Amino acid sequence: MAMITIRVSEHEKEWLQYMAEFYGISISDLLKNYSMTRLEDEYRSTNC
Repeated sequence: MAMITIRVSEHEKEWLQYMAEFYGISISDLLKNYSMTRLEDEYRSTNC
């Protein structure tokens, strides 16, 4: 699997960690799931 690195502030990291714990998933899965879903939705809305 490929790896992508992003830079966030300490505050953003804390918030992402909080949200990941809230959903019971890793930060990586949180970002992957939500970014892919958003991008797919935008792609569908512009190509339909």
